[in-house]
Amino acid sequence: MHLPRTLQRISGFTLMEMLISLALLSMVMVIVSMSLDTSTRFNDRFSRQTDINNRANDVLNKLAMQLRLAAAGATPATSLELPGAYPVGFTAKDPSKAANVRAYYYAVSTGLGGAPNWAEQYEPYKRMLIYDYSVLPGRLLLQPRDSAGNPGPLEILSEDVAEDGFSLSRVGNTLQMSLTLRSQTRAEEEIIYTALAQTLFLRSTLNQSSGSSAVTYVDNPTDADGNVAGTTTSAPSVMFGNLVTELTTSPPQQQVSLFFTAPIGKKINPQSIVVILGNSDNSTSTEVTDGSTVTVGAAKVTRATYPPAAQWPSRNGTYSVTLTGDIPSTVTITASAANTDGETSEEAKRYR
Repeated sequence: MHLPRTLQRISGFTLMEMLISLALLSMVMVIVSMSLDTSTRFNDRFSRQTDINNRANDVLNKLAMQLRLAAAGATPATSLELPGAYPVGFTAKDPSKAANVRAYYYAVSTGLGGAPNWAEQYEPYKRMLIYDYSVLPGRLLLQPRDSAGNPGPLEILSEDVAEDGFSLSRVGNTLQMSLTLRSQTRAEEEIIYTALAQTLFLRSTLNQSSGSSAVTYVDNPTDADGNVAGTTTSAPSVMFGNLVTELTTSPPQQQVSLFFTAPIGKKINPQSIVVILGNSDNSTSTEVTDGSTVTVGAAKVTRATYPPAAQWPSRNGTYSVTLTGDIPSTVTITASAANTDGETSEEAKRYR
């Protein structure tokens, strides 16, 4: 008995139909596999990127909290030096490359103590912040000291630090930090992230010395204790505000505020406050006296000082100078002030 021809044709697949089905199925599987792989790579990269972002920012935030209250006194126990010599008792990842170790020394405020012994407000011994890049990736460590000055256990703040991946510098009365971490995904894709942080150095309100020496450079590499090289003064601190635009005026005006503060125990001579407006490279400049308006290039500003001249005692409080006007181009503002003993500090900053 023979089946009808139509039944014979639908009872199975031809070889060609099987091949086409397998090809389509293979294509679908490849697409799904590629999609899953891409998704996995993306999730892995995103996770690792988020991790190093958070780690870098957490480290700098922790340091900023300590360094904003670091001392800058005239004695080794109350000073922040930048950078210091190779730390005693520390072993680099690769001892043969000990030169690739950077150390910073600082003491932070305890909030205790008072006049006239302001130094009592600080830890009696300095902490050490160590950047070891003798082997890459490097590491950032913190070594505290106990009440007897003995080094405490090393705390690893961060691994995976890139070459030249950590810096701590002073710009005016601001400490600026940078931390660059490197990582790899499972697919060996490199991830790099640089975190930035800055903090005002607040020691002028706590300490009676080194008003203008927020960070002192240690220029003696053989000084393993990180002692301050050179002398420090009690000159006023000069701090620069940001360039802001006042939109409520017509036409809108730009404004920059400067702040002059003397350390406790010292007094500012208000007559010594000098503010100079210059062009971008400061090749052309003019002093801006209180109540006057000056023009340098396309910039035109008026100075107002608080407290005003009629209330100018010599005091250790803060004086502020506000420059208001039109600043359409790059300008350089130079500011200086002295205490009543004649110790002077001068700072400059470019805007725009």
